[in-house]
Order: sequence, then structure tokens, then C-alpha cells
Amino acid sequence: MTHKPVHRDELLAVLARLERQRNEFAQTIESLRQTVNDGDPPNFIPLKAAAGRTRYSVETVRQWVVRGIVIGKRVGGRWLVELGSLEAYVRQRTSTAA
Repeated sequence: MTHKPVHRDELLAVLARLERQRNEFAQTIESLRQTVNDGDPPNFIPLKAAAGRTRYSVETVRQWVVRGIVIGKRVGGRWLVELGSLEAYVRQRTSTAA
């Protein structure tokens, strides 16, 4: 069996991507813990409304839900996004971008 050689730059890029994902998941977990500790019931809003609140595209927010970065669920063919996790993730993205 022949293996394609892997270049150091490729490995570093994969490592960076995995670290970003780990941080995104940690943020989602923290948001869930906060919701549980506060005792507040989750507040789900439609995907389009979620995108409008964040100024990110509907597709971007949908991808966050699909990837598990933001809490969401599909109900009757419609995506709903948990507002607390969305706000926490956007806040985290904004603070790390600054």
C-alpha cells in the first residue's frame, strides 16, 4: 500500500482547524451549562430570524447548527435555533476576531 506523503503545512492546517472546532464545541457546551444552571427553558427561533439577528447568512447559521456549534433542531422541515447558544457563539466569534 502506498501512502501519499503529508506535508508539515497540511498537518498544521488540519491541527488549526481541529483546534478551532474544539473551541467552538467548548463554547456550545458552556452555553448549554449556563442554560441548565440558570433554569431557563431554551428559546428556539426560526433559522431566518436567527440569521437576521446575527447578520450572518441563513446558510452560515444553518451550517453552525448542522456542525453542532450552535444548538438547533429541525421541526417539521423547519430549522429552529436556540437563541442563547447562537448569541454566545456570535459573541465568542466577535471577541476572538477583535
